[in-house]
Amino acid sequence: MAKILLIHPMYHPDGEALLRAGAQVEVVGEDTVAALLPQLADAEAIIVRTPSRVGADTIAAAPRLRVISTSGYGTDNIDIPAATEAGVVVVNNPGSAENSVAEHAVALVLALAKKLTWSDAAVRSGQPWDFRGGFEAIELKGRTLGVVGFGRIGREVARKLHDGFGMEVVVYDTLLAETTLAPWARQARSVEELLPQADVVTIHCALTPQTRHLFDQRRLALMRRGALLINTARGPVVDETALAAALRSGTLGGAGIDVYESEPPAADNPLFELENVILTAHTAGLTVESARQLALSAAAQVLATLDGVRPANLVNPEVWERRRGAAGALVGR
Repeated sequence: MAKILLIHPMYHPDGEALLRAGAQVEVVGEDTVAALLPQLADAEAIIVRTPSRVGADTIAAAPRLRVISTSGYGTDNIDIPAATEAGVVVVNNPGSAENSVAEHAVALVLALAKKLTWSDAAVRSGQPWDFRGGFEAIELKGRTLGVVGFGRIGREVARKLHDGFGMEVVVYDTLLAETTLAPWARQARSVEELLPQADVVTIHCALTPQTRHLFDQRRLALMRRGALLINTARGPVVDETALAAALRSGTLGGAGIDVYESEPPAADNPLFELENVILTAHTAGLTVESARQLALSAAAQVLATLDGVRPANLVNPEVWERRRGAAGALVGR
């Protein structure tokens, strides 16, 4: 019976139950090699829950490893080049949480536009309601939404805010072909072209060397004064120090942040002291519905790989062909 190592429990117990029906499952609560080492020697699969990491050192210490699955869609917490070199399949789970993340992003937009957290705090403080004279909530209808990354989630956020709230939409995505652009959206040729047009900017691009600190001091300064920034993608896409400065100065009107440069964020994170920021704990993709879908997707793909069946969402498909045995099944290292 194959051994599957879970780095932290899965998002939903149904995923682990599916694994246990066909494999030996061990759960470890941290991602250091020292903590994992007793389990790595005979582990054939790893499922890693974000933000824990599977690095080259972990892969090297697991001679029987055949497949690694992330807990969601993003794979920046897995050393894919090291896995590929070692002949280890990497899978992710797209489609399971796109509606959950999209709804969360829309919720952040609405909460900032209507100043819900500020108003809630004011009411709870018991102060007189004369503060309403300076209350400056905004309507979304007719305003412009800028979408950076127009994949499944970015498209769904844009659709909800366009169809439901009457926002105009401008998008930027290096992989977007004009033929796949939604009829109600227009395309910017660069982030720099998009930012001055948007009242709300929502980020949905992957974290790559090119997108790390994509939103730095220079680009944040290009945004409309008072604009709102939403990040439910990956924390390092935004320079948090530059973002805090832009929020303090009034360059930006507010930010809704679900992901951070380090997770969990440090206690001295500069965003914590700002009232015009709404912070959530990388939970955009975690609803009751999506948690179960993600866990089942990861479990099913790992079991399929171990059975020699091509998984649905290969991140490094070249490994599959390279490691196929004569009978069509993957063989151990």
